[in-house]
Amino acid sequence: MIALAPLVAMCDPRDIGGGSYRMFPDTRLPTIIVYDGCEHGIGISEKLYAEFDRLSRIARSLVAQCACERGCPACVLSPRCGDANEPIDKQAAVAILGRLQPA
Repeated sequence: MIALAPLVAMCDPRDIGGGSYRMFPDTRLPTIIVYDGCEHGIGISEKLYAEFDRLSRIARSLVAQCACERGCPACVLSPRCGDANEPIDKQAAVAILGRLQPA
């Protein structure tokens, strides 16, 4: 989702930052954070929040339709990942993204 965010927000990838956490200390839940990379923000986060359903739908489609078996740079691996892409689970990503879709 973080890698696809610039396509939805129509911004440069360097204009945003993000991270995913197995358990974020503030929420005590698995958490994905996407934020404006510009100091004080320029509205990108707000746009992504408003477009969250679209962003999660695009991400699920991309991951589910990728021809790889376990995950690859085209669908779930990121060269910018601070955790060396661990853990990675393509099927779990599809399932989680599917649950994010509105009923």
